[in-house]
Parts: sequence; structure tokens; C-alpha cells
Amino acid sequence: MLSARALHVFPAAAQRCSFPEPFYFLKARRDAASILRLSLWWSASSSSLPPARVSVSRPAMDSAMPPSLGAVALALLVAVVVSVILLRRKGSGAVSLASPAAVAGVSQGLAVAPAPTPPQGSRVLIVFATQTGTAERFAKSLRSELESRFGGGEVSFEVAPVEKVSTRGLRSEKCVILLMATYGDGEPTDDAVDFHESLLTASRAPDAPSSLRGLSHAVFALGNRQYEHFCAVGLQAHAALARLGSAALLEAGTGDDDADIDEDFERWTASLTTALQGREDLVGAAGADPEGMGRSPSGLGARAALQEPGSLEVEVLAPSHERYGEADGWRQGRGCSAQDTVGARVLCVRELHSPLSQRSCVHVELDLGDSPATYCAGDHAGVLPANSPELVARAAARLGYDLSQVVLLRVPDSDRSGLAAPSAAPLSVRQLLAQFVDLCGSPGKSALAALAWTASDEDERVCLQSMATSSPEGRALFHERVVEPKASLLDLLEAFP
Repeated sequence: MLSARALHVFPAAAQRCSFPEPFYFLKARRDAASILRLSLWWSASSSSLPPARVSVSRPAMDSAMPPSLGAVALALLVAVVVSVILLRRKGSGAVSLASPAAVAGVSQGLAVAPAPTPPQGSRVLIVFATQTGTAERFAKSLRSELESRFGGGEVSFEVAPVEKVSTRGLRSEKCVILLMATYGDGEPTDDAVDFHESLLTASRAPDAPSSLRGLSHAVFALGNRQYEHFCAVGLQAHAALARLGSAALLEAGTGDDDADIDEDFERWTASLTTALQGREDLVGAAGADPEGMGRSPSGLGARAALQEPGSLEVEVLAPSHERYGEADGWRQGRGCSAQDTVGARVLCVRELHSPLSQRSCVHVELDLGDSPATYCAGDHAGVLPANSPELVARAAARLGYDLSQVVLLRVPDSDRSGLAAPSAAPLSVRQLLAQFVDLCGSPGKSALAALAWTASDEDERVCLQSMATSSPEGRALFHERVVEPKASLLDLLEAFP
């Protein structure tokens, strides 16, 4: 049997579905040419798996693991939901499919278009290291928050993946914000291994105290308190930067994925924006905004609820019963990727923990059959289940969609939300709801902000906007309406007609 670590778990969704999450990326060793034996850390007690499709990819040694699609799917669902409202308001034809800038924080694993750098200005660099996409989501949300508070001047706010950043390169920066996830028990994420090692090595050098003098930094560490070395990578990075002479803007923040990591991040963001007030050397004249001085930010969710959504362009095509976008990538010769899937038969599902254990580890065997896919040590296997026909029909009924309708989604050149179209080819609404959106995941506060922006009923708008804030009342309402009942976004759509 081969070991593997599940890199993405949605506990709330797991308890609502027969399959625990919308997307897994795993690392495992090869046992046989056509059978994958994987041990998956599971967040639910389900002992059966529905038919699923598997994608096997072989990345370069220095490449990052393909990002999770779970939150991308949830973000896309928000965009699809908002599009219905705008479509009804604007009529047929090309319409604007909305997705707020904060909802870009929900999306993960997408290309980020950095803000243009002023010709003679400077930048604040926001760096993320992620295994499942949460840190990237936070990075995009943080950029939106900082731009709304300090933007418009001579300073730009740019987001970059950690594999694009080097310790030596930090010497030319004035301000860097690191959002660093810890993978497993104290290990760096795949994309952060080189950066983390070089940072720690540099911090132990004889000239370390002067290497990054003149740099200011802030760190938010992501982790899970179930592990002994909670948030180790982010905390180590914070300490290493200090040893290298960088000035900390504030104490390192920590986010617990086993609790409410979004709330942890909002509290830290409020402290960060307060620390940046008055720092004209870092954020320009906007840092001296008298309206911002001494004012505690109300949180990303609250700010997002006040912002007009970004947009996707939607071209509505003629209804069709033809299936789009399901050509077999293996036969097209494109090779293996997260988009090119192959059918696999589930041979075995076995719980490895005893009934007395509070944790779950499920052994799964998949048979790749006669597909051309091969699996070697270090390859990534992703399991991509589809939403059930019943769930798709329920969503279509709520949104007023014709499942045979065909649409083509595009991202405007001006959009900087980070949300990408799921496919460059036309998709039927049935495919879109079945394969590209997360109908079971619990909505984040930025998703609630998107719904609040589109709400036509004032009472519903106030309720949704309140749940999107970090106020005590908003947190209590969010816990009552979302956390306790494990409500999905579709549940909320039905609760707020």
C-alpha cells in the first residue's frame, strides 16, 4: 500500500455529499502500472465512492502542484448566480456576469494580472505560498482591500506566487507581505520549498543582519492546529526575515484551517491596514488619509459588500443537445494535465482507522484500465467528481436556467478580479452546473457579499451584508445561518429568493 496526503478537504461539504470534496490532489508512490493505491486523509466517514474521473499529471521538478479547483468552482457558481440577476435586469444578448473583486478571493489557482507599476512609483509585493489555494485567495482579497484603502496613488499592489520570488530579489523591494501555508506537519508547500530553504539558509549567514535592511514585511501563516508544528513555515519565515534585517510591520498572524481561518485573516488584515496608516514611505500619500487614521477596518467581507462586482462577458448561444468540451484529451495528444481526464474504476475503499479513532484515513484503489495514462512516483492524481443530476436540476430550477442552453464565457481585458472562464469553448448550462461549479461547498463571506450586492429585497440585502462582515452580530448570524446548518450556497439561494 502506498501513502499519500490529501491536500484539500471541505469538511462541511463532505458531510453533505457522498464524495467528500470536489477536488483532490495527491502525491503517492507507484504500486503497479495500472492500479493506483492511495491513502486519502478523509474528513468524513463515508466508505463509498461514486464513479469519478481521474487526471494524472507529471510536473517538472521545480513546478508547483496544480492548484485546487474547489474554490474556483464555488467562485464560478457565485458568478453564474449573479449573472442570472443581471441577465434578467439587462435582457438577452451579451451581458455582464458579475463576480465581485472580493469573490476573486474565493477563486484559486488562476492567473493573476498584477497591477501596473507606476513609472516612478514603488510597489507593495504580496507573495503567496499555497497547496490548496487558500493563501492565493487571501492574497487576491488582500490586494483588493489595500487598493481600496491606499490605491490611486504612486504605489501599486502586486500579487505573485512564491516560486516567482527569490530571497535575493527581496533586496530590491520596500515592502513585502507573505501569506505562507504550512503543508502537513511543519513542511513548506510544494511551491515554497526552494524559497523557504533559501530564506532560512540566508538568515544563518554571517552577514544576515544587514542583508534585507530597508525592507518592511508582514506575514500571515496558514495552518491547522491538529498538527504539532502549527503554522511553522510562516512563523519561520517571519523570524528569518527579522534576522535578515527586515522590519516587521506587525506580529505574524496565524490562521487555523480547523476553525475559522477566514475570520483569522480578517482580524490580521485589520491590524495590517492600521499598521500601514501613516507609512507614506510604503503606501504613499494615501497612507496619511485622515479618514483612515485611527479607524479600524471593518473587514474584507464588509468592504466587499460595498463594492460593485467585476464581470465576465457571457454570450448566449442557441440551445443545443450537443455535448461540448468533453473531448478526450488523451486521444487528442495533449498529454496529461488537470484538464485531461480518464475514466477509472474504483476497486476498493477501506477505512484504515478503528471505529474508536476520531480521525479517518481511507485506502482507495483505482484501476486505470487500458487508458494510456501512466503513474510514477511524484505524479499528481486528481479525482474530479461531478454534481449529481438531482443537484443540477435543483440549481437550474432555482436560477431559472434551461439546461440545454449553451453559453460562451469570456473575461474582459479590464477585469482584475482573478476569476477565469472555465473553458474557452462553449458549454451547456448542464455541463457548467455539473462539472464546473461547487453546489455543495459552504459559501465564504465574499460570496455572501456578492449576493448582497445583487439582492433586490432590502431585508435580504441587509441580512446577507451583515453575514459578510466581521462584526459580532455578523459573525453570530453567519454561524447561525451558514456554519451550524452546514448550508451550501445553493441552500442560501433558496433561503433568499
